[in-house]
Amino acid sequence: MSKFTQMLEGIEASNDFDANACALQYICNMLEGGGAKSLTKADAAELKRFAISEMRRLIAAIPEAENYKSKYSMFCCENWTVGIFTLANGGTDNVTEEEVDVINQLITLVRCEQVLENAIDDMFKLEKIDRADVEEVLKIVKPIKDLFRRSLLYSGLHEYAEDMKKFTPEAKSALAGFVAAEFRAMLKKDALSEDELTSLEYASDVCKYFADGEIYDLLEEILKIKNQTVRFYALQTLLSAKRDVPASVIREMAEDLSYAELTYCELAKHGRLSLYPDEYSSDEYLAKSEMVHWLVYPTELNKQPDEIELVGKVAKKKTEYYIFKYKSDSDNLGDELKGKWLIGWSSREGGTFSNFDLLSDFEKKTVEKTLKNIAKKLL
Repeated sequence: MSKFTQMLEGIEASNDFDANACALQYICNMLEGGGAKSLTKADAAELKRFAISEMRRLIAAIPEAENYKSKYSMFCCENWTVGIFTLANGGTDNVTEEEVDVINQLITLVRCEQVLENAIDDMFKLEKIDRADVEEVLKIVKPIKDLFRRSLLYSGLHEYAEDMKKFTPEAKSALAGFVAAEFRAMLKKDALSEDELTSLEYASDVCKYFADGEIYDLLEEILKIKNQTVRFYALQTLLSAKRDVPASVIREMAEDLSYAELTYCELAKHGRLSLYPDEYSSDEYLAKSEMVHWLVYPTELNKQPDEIELVGKVAKKKTEYYIFKYKSDSDNLGDELKGKWLIGWSSREGGTFSNFDLLSDFEKKTVEKTLKNIAKKLL
């Protein structure tokens, strides 16, 4: 048994390709970070066997996936399995014809599936992007019914944000017309699905690069949707265009600890802090908001904490930190941590973090001594 055996067996036994992709990425990053150089022959052989086995599984599973979101997770696994095989092989020519065939089958299958992603990539390879080039991509998008797959247009545009300068005015106009129609269709609905909200979030963010007057008007309507993530990106785009935003929306976002600090900073960036309510502008509140925003990341709690309280402030290396304790029943926590007071910290100069440390492991007889202990051992 090698040091990888348990992890590899766990991946092979799981059909959760999202989780598998994360585990595969971890292994690949570990190998890229120098781990490949210290592999024994047995470890390298096991990793190569595993990678080829997983590739075969993906070749069988991708065509049978129920939707494109499931396929997308498998595409991520394809990337990491090929990476693991390459790193474990150590750049040698020790590859069998059978292994080459499996690798080529998988790469070809994924490329044939990723028609939209490939079209976006090809468009951005051009030195200048004109209306006809955009319309070629939109021809692919328009018939797509799978909402997750449609949203890949916006995530693809975001990925190439620095190259949006390649777009001619006519190309931007074509995109703006398509996005405006998408916005109008979603605004007519009484309720939006999770995939529709994700699509709206991405589109509200990336449209800043080609927005026109109609887009900005529609974004003002989008601000009425009670989803703070969508609202935040719509707000960013409107502020960058110097458009008016309702004080009532700003207040609601300031009341939400997940978005208060982000909203405050965005308003400050555009010289619009007069819109932000004073009662939510204290350093303590904004630090708590930054802490909560950190914790809602999928890699952290993936939700707001059930309780969060300030323990106190400490200064270290000329930086003032707000130390918080919080409780959560998040599935990302082990049973020994659920419902227990955990430690996190935030500073207005940056440096927000939590490693799910138990407060009880650092508590002393007084709050002051507890804070000093936390500062000494964690900050």
